[in-house]
Amino acid sequence: MFAAFAESFDADKPLAGLTLGERPAPESDAGWTTVDVKAAALN
Repeated sequence: MFAAFAESFDADKPLAGLTLGERPAPESDAGWTTVDVKAAALN
């Protein structure tokens, strides 16, 4: 799946560690389920 994720951490430049790219699909633990998010908002 295509996602934005924190690949590294830099206290002086917080956005420097933000990466856009492909990530493996999450796997559910036994007794859990995966939820598909269709939309999200960031204010």
